[in-house]
Amino acid sequence: MIKNAFKQIAKGQDQINLPHLKNLFYARKHPRVVSREKTAEQVYGEFCIAIQNYVENNCVTEEGFTNYYLDTSCCLPLEKE
Repeated sequence: MIKNAFKQIAKGQDQINLPHLKNLFYARKHPRVVSREKTAEQVYGEFCIAIQNYVENNCVTEEGFTNYYLDTSCCLPLEKE
């Protein structure tokens, strides 16, 4: 599923430009936003911080994209505390 998501976003490329990926991130449907525990802005900010660990040359590769999702385990790193 993660690889399919990457392929759809990357549109045949082997990496995704970070600004493009950030633009596609839609925080309003995140469970913590829906439950009103966090704002969409908070979730988006946490995503931006977390994804930065997987960026090389302002891009995210399929491996980095996969590792991001595996490491965050369906929640943002700051939510694991």
